[in-house]
Amino acid sequence: MVMFLFKNLLSKLQGDFYEPSSIFMKDFPIPNATESQRTAIEKLVKKCLDAKKDDRNADTSELEKQIDHLVYKLYQLTYNEVKIIDPEFALTEQEYLDLP
Repeated sequence: MVMFLFKNLLSKLQGDFYEPSSIFMKDFPIPNATESQRTAIEKLVKKCLDAKKDDRNADTSELEKQIDHLVYKLYQLTYNEVKIIDPEFALTEQEYLDLP
């Protein structure tokens, strides 16, 4: 989601990098996660980090997608908003609604 915002709000620098300004970052919304949301995200992040620690080239894309899904819910995005941000989003609307 952050990359979506960067791509749509910030200018691209040489080398395809974005430079977020303090003006942008001070207004960046950070939602308060429930304990269950925080725990679910932390577990997935730990799995990603452990996999990369064991094998730097480990494929963690599925874990990263699961994290993305939980972050979408954390920001209370609707299913249609998620499809705009992530056109390859594979969950059905009901599966998305059923996420914690």
